[in-house]
Amino acid sequence: MNQRIIILSPREDDGVGLYAKRLKIIFSNYEVLILSKSHFNRWLKGKSCFKRLIINCSHFFLKGARHLMSKILFPKSKYGNTLTISMPLIDDYLDNFIYKKDNLLVLSLFGFITEKQLTNICIKKNINPIYYPLDMEFLSACFNFKYKKTGYKIDGISYPSYMFFFRKFIKHIHNQKLINRKKMGIRVVSPSNYVQTLIKNSPCFKEIKVSSIIYLAIPEPPLRFEKDINESKNNIKLTYAALNLKDCRKGYELLSKMVKILNKEYFMNEERTIFNLHLIGNAKGFNLKRSKSIAFHFYDFLNSSDLYKVLFDSIYLSLSKDDFGPTLLSFAAVSAKYILATDTGVAQELKEQGYPIFIVKNENDIKKFLLKNFQNNLFLNNSIEFKNSVFSEKVVKNQWSKFLH
Repeated sequence: MNQRIIILSPREDDGVGLYAKRLKIIFSNYEVLILSKSHFNRWLKGKSCFKRLIINCSHFFLKGARHLMSKILFPKSKYGNTLTISMPLIDDYLDNFIYKKDNLLVLSLFGFITEKQLTNICIKKNINPIYYPLDMEFLSACFNFKYKKTGYKIDGISYPSYMFFFRKFIKHIHNQKLINRKKMGIRVVSPSNYVQTLIKNSPCFKEIKVSSIIYLAIPEPPLRFEKDINESKNNIKLTYAALNLKDCRKGYELLSKMVKILNKEYFMNEERTIFNLHLIGNAKGFNLKRSKSIAFHFYDFLNSSDLYKVLFDSIYLSLSKDDFGPTLLSFAAVSAKYILATDTGVAQELKEQGYPIFIVKNENDIKKFLLKNFQNNLFLNNSIEFKNSVFSEKVVKNQWSKFLH
């Protein structure tokens, strides 16, 4: 039997879940199983109707309690901060699918498994899991996304100011996470220098070293795409993507400010520049103002080939407030004409490696970028060979082989 890799990824339809599927393709010489909420529900169908009813009812009340606690602790938060709970019967589920000598790769645990449960199964199966943090929940007490920087700091992590009253509870969670991780003997691999810095500053990883940095792998782009015959020097192509296009965490506020800037008269010259904004993701509630200067093009989630086609020859907008990837930034690095990005994930590293990227922090930086590049036509085509890229599947697979048995 082939050696097995078990990947823990709670959701299958978010960025973490999609990357878990990408890893399954990369590790083609292994037997790969992704443990997720969807997989758990499929396993649950094999149980008796009565047991499923009890489990679903208990989970319903647990979710309700978690939601209520979140509203009490984080009433004004836009960042989806929620306490981590586990699915009922999760111990039996893990015991059923995780074997001794398995490679266990943990991308996220959020709302699926508690760290205590993971510790118990790892000790029982004699496994030292590999942590590959792809969300903030790994680094803090109970946050899935990093809170705004202006807050009350507990063990060096920023929380909302009113968390001062819960500081002992937060410190306890930090400490318990650290204790469990030391018991498991975890190995830590970071997806970027950006995340590595967050790990080093996290009390949940105190005295636990990062073993290596392995970037998020992407499929090799096609050799070329034909330009759209309708495009001209006066038609500028922009692309933006998010699971939910209106998600403030992914940069919707910056995007809306950028659209307002593009609508201003100093871009409406005699040649009538048209900006084609290609939007990838769920457009529910998306209501940015349309104008004669901006055309919106909407797409559902795309496969790799179609994604490259949309990104090709565009200016990609990576405006996330906090992101451990993002994977699409890597896609854009090897296919887009230029990248406008906030300083998260691999953005700074891409710039240092020579990719055409402009780092922005606020609305003023966006104005500088637009004035400098659109008016003076300074965009350059990306000439870095993909085969030597740190994102190529071959390079990433070779790096992971050092940690797998």
